[in-house]
Amino acid sequence: MKYRPVCIACVLLILGILFCRFAGIPVFGRPKIPESAQSVLESGTTASCSGEIVERNRKKKSVQYIIKDCRAEFRDDKNQVCRIRIGYLKVTVLPEVTVLPETNFADDNKLAGTGLLTEEELKERDIGQLPVGSKVIFRGKLSEIDGPSNPGEFDSRKYYACRKIYYEMLNEKVMVTDPGGGLREHLAAFREGVSARQAKLMHPKQAGVLSAMLLGDRSMLSEESKERYRYGGVMHVLAISGLHISVLGMIFYELLFRVLLSGMPSHIRAGQAIAAAGAAAVTGIYCVFAGSPVSAVRAMIMFGLALGAKILRRSYDVLCAVGISAILLLLTRPGYLFDAGFQLSYAAVGGAAVFYPALLGLVPKNYWHRGSRIKKIFEKILEAFLMWVAVMLCTIPVAAYAFSEIPVLPFATLLIVPAMGAILILGIAGSTAGMLCSPAGWLLLIPVDLLLQLFERIALFVKTIPGSVWTVGKPERWQLMAYGFCLLLVWICLRHGMGRRAALVAAAAVLVLSLKWSPALSIAMLDVGQGDSLVISRGLGMWKPGGDPVYLVDGGSSSVKQPGKYRIIPYLKSRGVTRIRGIFVSHGDQDHLNGIEELLKEIVGQRIRIRVDALYLTPQMQNDAAGGHLIKLCRKAGIRIVFLKKGNTLQDGKLRIRVLHPDTEPENGSGTGGTDGRAAGASLGDTSRGASDGMTGGRNEDSMVLLLSFGDFDALLTGDLEGEGERKVLEEAESVEYLKVAHHGSRNSTSDSFLRKVSPVVCMISAPEKSRYGHPAGETLTRIREAGAEYYVTRDCGAICLETKGRGSFRIRTFRREADMVR
Repeated sequence: MKYRPVCIACVLLILGILFCRFAGIPVFGRPKIPESAQSVLESGTTASCSGEIVERNRKKKSVQYIIKDCRAEFRDDKNQVCRIRIGYLKVTVLPEVTVLPETNFADDNKLAGTGLLTEEELKERDIGQLPVGSKVIFRGKLSEIDGPSNPGEFDSRKYYACRKIYYEMLNEKVMVTDPGGGLREHLAAFREGVSARQAKLMHPKQAGVLSAMLLGDRSMLSEESKERYRYGGVMHVLAISGLHISVLGMIFYELLFRVLLSGMPSHIRAGQAIAAAGAAAVTGIYCVFAGSPVSAVRAMIMFGLALGAKILRRSYDVLCAVGISAILLLLTRPGYLFDAGFQLSYAAVGGAAVFYPALLGLVPKNYWHRGSRIKKIFEKILEAFLMWVAVMLCTIPVAAYAFSEIPVLPFATLLIVPAMGAILILGIAGSTAGMLCSPAGWLLLIPVDLLLQLFERIALFVKTIPGSVWTVGKPERWQLMAYGFCLLLVWICLRHGMGRRAALVAAAAVLVLSLKWSPALSIAMLDVGQGDSLVISRGLGMWKPGGDPVYLVDGGSSSVKQPGKYRIIPYLKSRGVTRIRGIFVSHGDQDHLNGIEELLKEIVGQRIRIRVDALYLTPQMQNDAAGGHLIKLCRKAGIRIVFLKKGNTLQDGKLRIRVLHPDTEPENGSGTGGTDGRAAGASLGDTSRGASDGMTGGRNEDSMVLLLSFGDFDALLTGDLEGEGERKVLEEAESVEYLKVAHHGSRNSTSDSFLRKVSPVVCMISAPEKSRYGHPAGETLTRIREAGAEYYVTRDCGAICLETKGRGSFRIRTFRREADMVR
């Protein structure tokens, strides 16, 4: 390191950024907002925002703009006009947005503007084609970008904060004060044109993949393709990276150098300098063209340094180039240090630069470059495998922390990455030719189309191999630090030729990363907006490798889109869950089961590696449309279906689950197939008969009610119970420590008599921040307080997790704010 002062400076810069982060020093570009305005922005308010468009991204049903130098005008909580600068702003524009021909937004807070377009020009302008560089005024709902409310959920706030974007607007009206244009707009328009032409010349699925590879545009990338590449372990080929920059840059460098050399053979160094400058300019323009992703900018800087070293006839040091690129990026945007893309890019390069040479050193020098052609092929395979190992060693902790799962088989990487050079060359040539002559572009893109189809088949094959993906869960910070220390020991062992010790230390590092806290009993209420979802696990009360099997009680929402995909499944992955012992559905309302439908669809499509043992329904759901759909999905997935009624019990170690409601006896033949009415450790009633005609699974009073007992701890889970159903349960109810408040805290549920009978210590309520039904009702909260119980609401706390050892004491932790409780 003493010969690499740049690397030392980079480390010091990283430490300085970390210090500023934890000390609260404002170096991340967050605008200073008055307190009276901040409270309004947290919940959202109507505002007018002016600025310059610097980026345009097309989505499937909207267009997203990033504007800089944004000035916002709105009314604060004191109803006074507030004018502030918020730097960058993310604006989502829907197709029905109105384009206004004048500056006056009715009598709203007016922002001055000049150089307006005429009304006729505005009518002709497509709202999805506002040029980059345009100066505009947007009108709509301005709010702070929301953070996650559950473990494992994607952190939009952190993602955009790394890019100095802290606020977003859902636009309703827009006015263009200056049409803008320029180089960035021409590049953006050309990028969209190339993407559209690729879609015409290739199969749609392969066109979406090529567009992501060459242009950084994932708007056409199908979820199926994305999922196959992710589980095949080759998701990185869909990102603009060093491979793209080096291939493109070297092509232009060689072409320019050969052309210049033929014109001035006696000026080789001058030709090299001009060719290098031209190649650097091309890669720089390509970075802007592709949207300037972190990995591409990093690769562009390192490529430029490599060319400079070649021209000056100096040695090129990869670690110094890595340090310089990181310093330049972090000085521009310090928040990149906390961005997963930045971390993965530099971890991969660091692994290739540091661990790959050390791994090669374990192979005797006399082994290389000797023998037959077949042996040389094996040498190439060995080199590629060692490179994969080196990169994996450094990227595993980053991938685990960001995604909770890691592809662990190298087959797709070894087969696909070597062919990427041909894909990029032919893809660039075919896309360029297609803009000039469609038949020529079509001919050049035929082999690209075929290769991409082959890539998907390879990725699909790897995905189907058992164990190809390791659901490691999200590690704690101490685990990341322990892994980093072990990684340092691995490198030291490799440098001294101690391969076996290095392998043992690496195995220990992976073991440490796989450890998960296994509470004796935990009940987690997830924040799914207007809906319900609880995850129950029984463990060992200690750290152990892998996650515990869980039970899922309900899972749905009427206010959050795709709650299964974006909230429930990410939570399960973050805990390293690969097995669900049982899914209990209280009744047939969509806000209790649409997330479960998504989960079952993912399992049927083999898009997640989670096994479900059984689905538990009420008899009333058998002839209900929602219940019938769940039953069909379970049959496809090979999941047992069991119908429960009052008196059924399930025993899982110390955990006992007893059904208190409904008490309706099924009457008709079930016809479910495979429902023997009995699970491992269960004592369930006869489920061979179905529900009578006319019953529906959507009646709240027919909700399934479960009583959980674990030692001296009891929990009552009530679904949407109310009315006659609550009165029936009241006869069987007993004192409990934990009450899941029925029907999101509706005033028609959880009566005074019910609270007196169950006398809970804590009550949990699942309700969104702005419930259109007014949940939780003030009357219900008053009744809970008068009963002497504490209550937690997901709108305030996010996910709420209770842990207990079954001795009457418990601990509650909340995800969103400090509201821990120990009893």
